[in-house]
Amino acid sequence: MNRLVSDQRGYILIAALLVLLLAGLLSGPVLSYMVSGLRAGHTFETGAAELYAADAGVQEAMWRIQGKGERGALPGSCGEPTRSYPAITVNGKTVTYNITYVNNITGTLTYKIVSVATSGDGSSTRIDSYVSYGSDWGEILDYGVLALDGKISIKGGSILDSFPEERKTHVCANGNIEISQNGKVYGRATATGTIDRKENVDPGPALEGQPPMSFVLPDTQKYLEAANEGELIEGNLKVNASRTLGPARITGNLEIEAQAVVTLGGPVWVDGTLSTAGGSVIKGEGPLVAVQGASLSGSAQPLADKMPVIISTRGPIVAGGTTESYMVLYAPQGKITLGGSVDIQGAVIGKEVEINVAKKVRVCYNTLVVARVRVYRTTVTSWEVSRG
Repeated sequence: MNRLVSDQRGYILIAALLVLLLAGLLSGPVLSYMVSGLRAGHTFETGAAELYAADAGVQEAMWRIQGKGERGALPGSCGEPTRSYPAITVNGKTVTYNITYVNNITGTLTYKIVSVATSGDGSSTRIDSYVSYGSDWGEILDYGVLALDGKISIKGGSILDSFPEERKTHVCANGNIEISQNGKVYGRATATGTIDRKENVDPGPALEGQPPMSFVLPDTQKYLEAANEGELIEGNLKVNASRTLGPARITGNLEIEAQAVVTLGGPVWVDGTLSTAGGSVIKGEGPLVAVQGASLSGSAQPLADKMPVIISTRGPIVAGGTTESYMVLYAPQGKITLGGSVDIQGAVIGKEVEINVAKKVRVCYNTLVVARVRVYRTTVTSWEVSRG
């Protein structure tokens, strides 16, 4: 009896059969899961490669819009609204793309880009993207002198011209344009009111009584935000030696004394006023914003491809001195007054503008300066991906 109870022959077979049964039950789902995983991995890899390839098509379309490389013709408001371009190959994927003109709002163009990347097995990934191309400064820098809501007075021997191409300035006012006997505008003039001495606008035309003009103004709030990310200077700041300034916010006034050279390293926001003495120099881009107004006797000079911009968001700007300055002056809520022997190379935009400078000294619409300030940018406003 003891021998019969302790004999376990045959139990191993039963255990082996149970293991085989369990393995048979599990192998099907496991293999199916593995196949699904492999397929999902392949699909993911293929989709990612197609996405990157389609993105390359969007980037090439943006390259064309920016006018770089082989731009080719772009669609516009007249003629062909959508234009397709030759296919490209990226990572073994065939990429086709087209550009559709949407609108042009105050100099900022909007386009729709459709880019499709197709694999050899016929699968595809599509990107629909809307992009805008334009400048923060819009069309207001298309004018040598612009009065947004007031008159332009050109007095004494003031000469308004352009560079590098002469006789191409444009003086524009939402109001009257008053030209004294010796004042000259070498270009054209446009006013919603009247233009005195239209014969002093050469080669013209001098158009008066035009409909009121509206302009999209640059967003100066972003300069405040950028300045707040830099140095905070409490109270007034007096600069009497050369230094780099910016990004920075000054809660008081900024005074730049004679012979001091201030190199702008980013936006500088002054809650009070800005004053520069004769012999002082402002370099760089900035811009330099003085909320309550600016009095300029020093000069402004370019630094590499950077050009100074002097802004007063609420107050006036008065510029004098005897030196040549390369800059853009902008006072949307204040009057800009240019006097003495100042020679401004750039553009002047104010609520109202008065120019009374010495004979043979110009207020010059310098397109090279304006181009450095304008700086066109391409901005993606929407992005949608779909799989085919």
